[in-house]
Formats: sequence, structure tokens, C-alpha cells
Amino acid sequence: QGKFVMLQGLSDGSGTAIYTSTDGKMWVKHTDQLGMYFDTVQYIDELWVAYAKGNSGKSSGLWYSEDGINWSQSNINSGRVFGIAKSTNKWVVMHLTTGIYYSEDGKTYTLSNLTGEKNYGVIRYANGIFVYAYEDTVRYSENGEIWEQATLNDVSLLDVTDVMYEDGIWVMANSHEGLM
Repeated sequence: QGKFVMLQGLSDGSGTAIYTSTDGKMWVKHTDQLGMYFDTVQYIDELWVAYAKGNSGKSSGLWYSEDGINWSQSNINSGRVFGIAKSTNKWVVMHLTTGIYYSEDGKTYTLSNLTGEKNYGVIRYANGIFVYAYEDTVRYSENGEIWEQATLNDVSLLDVTDVMYEDGIWVMANSHEGLM
């Protein structure tokens, strides 16, 4: 689209300042009508998806925007979202208390078979699968709907901090052992 969008949390906690730029040098501030504090933002395939913390009676949850300025709330309208990933045709988000959700449009979500787990880890999509990791748990899904436990051989996981895929290899890092 040729546009940068910056969401800046206001220091007084009253919401988020929204800025746009076509070149990254000159920025225009837009009015934040929502009074939300945005976090965990992703822009993929012409859709912004973000977790927002509610302020002044506003609801927390997952929000989306096609232009980065005007935001609408998804059907995940409460709680904390920690991770957002997208395959070619499916969005996947991790909700702190209820589980992992999937969506075909990034706007309306359905709960997967992975419910009520520790959902503050990391989630990534690459090489045809989603991978979710947190502490001593690693799960994978080919479609975002059905999740299975990964097999870990001779690996001791403690506090996984990131998961990445590059050059045919999945790499996990944790705060105790480093790269695995």
C-alpha cells in the first residue's frame, strides 16, 4: 500500500496515538477514537490485526483494520492475546486464558482444539505449519485448527523465548540454555 503505520501508547495510559507516513520521514497524526492501548500488532496481506488493552470502560481483545487508522473489534472481545501468526489462508492467535483461535479473514475467530493451556508463548508459521512454544510445551498444526504435541528428543525446554524457521531448520531459543 505504500504506507507506514505507527501505534504509540500514550504515557498517561489514555490510549494510542496513530501516525501514518508514505515515506517513513514525514508522519501525520490521526485521532484515536477508541481510547485503546494497542500491543502485539501484525500487518499481513493488507490487514492489521492487534491486541488492545481497554481503557475507560473499553473492551480489551483483538482488533483489525484495513487502513491502520480505523479499527473494528473482532469477536475476541476480552482478555489478553499474546501471539499472532498467518499462513497463506489462515490467521492464528493465542488467547491467554481460553486457547488458540483461527480465522480465515482475520476478523472472526473460532476456538481450536487447543484450549485452556499456557498461552503466553510464541507462535510462528513457516514451511507449511504453525509452531507454538512455551516453557516445556511445543505444539504444531498444519491448519491452525487441530494442534498436536511435538516430539522432542533429548531437549530440555525451560522458558522458550522465540521460535524461528530459516533454511529448512526450526530453531528455538530459551532464556536458560540459549539456542536449541
